[in-house]
Amino acid sequence: MESNKLNFVGKVLDNVHGFIYYTGTEEKIINSNLFKRLQNIKQLSIVNWVFPGSEHTRYIHSLGVMYICDKIAVQLNLSIEDRKIVRLAGLLHDIGHYPLSHVGEFPYKKIL
Repeated sequence: MESNKLNFVGKVLDNVHGFIYYTGTEEKIINSNLFKRLQNIKQLSIVNWVFPGSEHTRYIHSLGVMYICDKIAVQLNLSIEDRKIVRLAGLLHDIGHYPLSHVGEFPYKKIL
């Protein structure tokens, strides 16, 4: 019989969602260099040139997406295993982004 609860091992404070709790598996990802690099990539690209307070990073955005995905998974009454998968999908959805990626997509596509 699978437990209907996740085993959270830590939390991070987000200014939008409050505390976001994470599991041991998620902690390993969050603490990896590949994920930590998202702390240096702005979610809103160069918007902060016009709106100086918009300093949101892809790191905290990805944690927030994981949080929202979990809320959806709970509402849909998904199994604990599916809930874990949905949370990981939310956490990892931006892992391949590079700095200014959306701004640079058009020129990048032209080069290819």
